[in-house]
Amino acid sequence: MYVTEFPNPFNPNEKTHLPIEAGNNFGQWFEQQYGDKPDLVGAVFLNGAELPKADYDCTTILRGDRVDIVMLPGDPFTIVAITLSVISLASVAMLPDSPDYSDGEISPTYNLNAQRNQARLGANVPIHYGQVRVWPDLIAQPYTTYIDNDQYLFQLFCIGAGEFAVGNLQIEDTDVTNFDEITYQYYYNVPVTLFPTNVTTSVEPANQVIQYDVNTGPYVANASATQINRIEVDLVWPNGLHRAADEGNIYEWTTSLAIEYREIDDSGNPVASPATFSTIYNGQIVRNSRAPLRITFGADVPAGRYEVQVRRGDTEDTGPRKYSRVTWEGLRGFHEDSAITYTGRNRAG
Repeated sequence: MYVTEFPNPFNPNEKTHLPIEAGNNFGQWFEQQYGDKPDLVGAVFLNGAELPKADYDCTTILRGDRVDIVMLPGDPFTIVAITLSVISLASVAMLPDSPDYSDGEISPTYNLNAQRNQARLGANVPIHYGQVRVWPDLIAQPYTTYIDNDQYLFQLFCIGAGEFAVGNLQIEDTDVTNFDEITYQYYYNVPVTLFPTNVTTSVEPANQVIQYDVNTGPYVANASATQINRIEVDLVWPNGLHRAADEGNIYEWTTSLAIEYREIDDSGNPVASPATFSTIYNGQIVRNSRAPLRITFGADVPAGRYEVQVRRGDTEDTGPRKYSRVTWEGLRGFHEDSAITYTGRNRAG
């Protein structure tokens, strides 16, 4: 498990993960980490709600809890802008804080990175007057998924309070209509229906290599006191999946996988007895490609809290001409949002 520290509250892209064990007393952990600098901590959030300082010593961190610590800024006027590059998007293509999915062995052209638009946690909804050019803020956590080895990005932005006569939507200085792969819609006081907007992403998989007959995980897909009705798992073959022959040709190669889930309660204990897992995927992936292979596996589930594990059913081939290493890149939980309406705010998605 990790505690996420935000050293600059004006730039949520900048963050650090600090390890913490389930069952730890938060007050004791906090004293060890910040005992010499408690005044630099602005706020602590436990599963999205601010945790009062008086409750630190009586709070036990449970498995699956999300803890965020926001530090006080040293320079409140410094905001970092990041450049945007695009492959395939399923939303308006102005990206703020998006996870860095880069791998040292993968070309940057395969990945999405982000710029300009920001997720300002707890900030006021902007109000605009007159004719202005704006970079709208995120109103929901962005996420990505893979379809046919293309990466799709989903984002929801808040243009501002009230109604707007919207002019050109642009990526930098290029009109968005010049990008055939982008789909977007505007909403005002009506539910968002283009894609699910209430989606959480777990940090635990962290590109771990999937081993033969060893369960990676289980990792919790959603926090306590929340429910999801869909699970998605992203797996990546960074060197492709193939066997190279002496003459230079490549041939099909195989990876056997099992992806499983089970329901847990708010304390992280299995709900069912016996505590068996259900299957998202159990089969073989066969390819003959040197290009990085990225696949999203998903399953609709009854509303609840879940944990997920992944394992290989065959050994990783480590020969000089065999490539089958697979890593666990992402884990997402889709919450029951029933098409949320953000009253009084104009959105682009």
